[in-house]
Amino acid sequence: VEIPVGEGFLFRPTVGAEQIPKGNTLGLAGTQTSVTSVDLMLDALWYPGEDVKHGPYLVGSIGGQQWRVSATGTNPSATSATRLGLAGGIGYQASNHLGVEVKGFWSPVEKNLTATGLSVGATWRF
Repeated sequence: VEIPVGEGFLFRPTVGAEQIPKGNTLGLAGTQTSVTSVDLMLDALWYPGEDVKHGPYLVGSIGGQQWRVSATGTNPSATSATRLGLAGGIGYQASNHLGVEVKGFWSPVEKNLTATGLSVGATWRF
């Protein structure tokens, strides 16, 4: 769903998820960690050319992320936290329906653990 708020400017509520498969934990031999999150975000899209059907755009996002970090092995632990999430990036609307985006994201999971990364995705307008 996109909500127009001005010439070349839209809001887009999104629901998403991230899954980082179980892998070795740096500094903790014999421990494997997996990470998941469920996100409820609000994206703001700005099309500099004011054509929301075609062309490049900037995207910024803010919202809540429910993180779950699970470690198994030598040092088992589990953390679950709901935190603020931020993201920003660029996109290109290729047609009336298909777009592509690249966004960097940031969220503080706990005091000594911050989630950062890069996501690449496609969007589809119905």
